[in-house]
Amino acid sequence: MTKNNTQSKTYNSFGVLTLLKLIQIEADKSHAGVFAILATGDGYKVAFGAGVLTGSGWLETRVLPTLKGALTAALAREWAPTETAVAASSGT
Repeated sequence: MTKNNTQSKTYNSFGVLTLLKLIQIEADKSHAGVFAILATGDGYKVAFGAGVLTGSGWLETRVLPTLKGALTAALAREWAPTETAVAASSGT
């Protein structure tokens, strides 16, 4: 099981209010306090950052059927190591 899957399972154990608090903590820590939640006809998207509404953040974020799922996915994405960071730490 990957670290990202483990994190997702951990986040799934929390309720929506707790996940919203964690989203706000992440936004405050790394995104100048900015995040957005978009409710579409198909579900929800959550993205971080000041340019999220006009930038590619929405395009990179898939729609999930539940708010809890979208919050969980956003947290797992933010706290998962990026490919660049993993490559840099392994010396490749």
